[in-house]
Amino acid sequence: MDNKKGGDGGGKPDHDNLNGGVVVGGKWYPTMYDYLVESTAQRSSSVPATSRTVSVPHSRSTATATATAPSSVEEPEFERYDPERAINDSYEEYVREERDAAAPPKKKPKRVAPPALSAPSSSVSSSPALPRRRPTSAPQTHSVTATTPPLALLPPSVSAPTNARDAEIYSLDPDQHARRVEFRDWLERTTKGSFEEHHPRFLQYCDEVEYHPTRDVFWLPNIGFAMKQANGRNSYCKSDFPNQWRKNISDATVAFQQTPRRKEEVAAAKAKKRDETPHTHVFYIDVSSPNVGPLTVANLCDPNFGMLIYPGQWDAKNNSGYVTSRLGHMTNPRSKVFQLTADSNNHTHEVLAVRCHSLASRHKGEAYILAYGKEWNRLHLGQERFIWTRPETEIGEDGIEEEEAREKARDGIWIFQALDEEDEPHPLEGARFVDLADIPYGIKQSYIKKKVIPSLGQGYNTWKEQ
Repeated sequence: MDNKKGGDGGGKPDHDNLNGGVVVGGKWYPTMYDYLVESTAQRSSSVPATSRTVSVPHSRSTATATATAPSSVEEPEFERYDPERAINDSYEEYVREERDAAAPPKKKPKRVAPPALSAPSSSVSSSPALPRRRPTSAPQTHSVTATTPPLALLPPSVSAPTNARDAEIYSLDPDQHARRVEFRDWLERTTKGSFEEHHPRFLQYCDEVEYHPTRDVFWLPNIGFAMKQANGRNSYCKSDFPNQWRKNISDATVAFQQTPRRKEEVAAAKAKKRDETPHTHVFYIDVSSPNVGPLTVANLCDPNFGMLIYPGQWDAKNNSGYVTSRLGHMTNPRSKVFQLTADSNNHTHEVLAVRCHSLASRHKGEAYILAYGKEWNRLHLGQERFIWTRPETEIGEDGIEEEEAREKARDGIWIFQALDEEDEPHPLEGARFVDLADIPYGIKQSYIKKKVIPSLGQGYNTWKEQ
């Protein structure tokens, strides 16, 4: 049987016979592995016993290098030749080359040149007198400080920043971010003039960006609006506001607050503070109105202005004793105030919050206003202005106070009247029932504080006395 093709004895197999065996040097083998076993055994038997063999990797096979040394010289220890290992290595290399030859050529990936780093400028010119630093073999690394956040963190529709100032992100809502940038620039420019001249526009900006100062603001010449810190120092709104906006959207802060350990710590701290805080009896009024612009005192004093008034009372001990409206209106979907605020066509403001003398004072004060509001709605069908809820308690057993409240509604006495900032508040701090029953209530522009629903992405609230 002579099926060899180019069987010249050079050890090259006949590839036309791979399926039915391998013919090498005119001799047929069942598999290539059999041929390698026989040929390797022959090579190993021809190596002298006094030689040391070193395996040298090669592209096609394993070559051997022999070195014979005199017996008087100590010979180095080489790895002993292993015929079976050589057979396996040769066979695996053969199979790998056959597979690579049959596979389509791989496309080389395009090499992208790395961005060139500009050499740092030096203010000291080179001089022969200065010794030069000797080069080292260790690679030198250049630290590059990023001044802009990753583009993935930018809100949609916000272009990539061109400098460090533009890189600051104040809101994940692109529209709110743009308004806050405008507000920031206005605060930086507005350093001349007076408080009376710029304060109306300041309040309008606060409503537009949905952020209000946590303390009373005042005017500093050549500086602008400022607030007084707890330590007595001045805090400038043009720098304090942007800092607070950035903190509110810090991913690291949000992630940290969501860890189980941090939640337990916060809950324990709140419980401890709640136990240490005395009862704080508060009577308040929230107003939901069409979102057509900032709510003003003039709007509240107009009975024809389309609004819904919610009188309420609660123990502000759960809010660290701060005299504000109830926090649950912005978190409980079953609340009527929540439902009105969730509508983008409306916005809600706290317009009055006063500390009461006792639990009975706030309970009876709420019941009095609810009786007044219920009668007002009955007299103005189609233009109801009050959200009626069941009071915690009755005003009185004889019903005299309830009838008095209804009589004021029939007389057309409106619940609000305007007060200047320097006027005496009404009702006063520590109000009793007789004070809460004395309507109309005096409203100042500084009383009006916007409230939003954070879970719906409307922003954040400040539940502290301002």
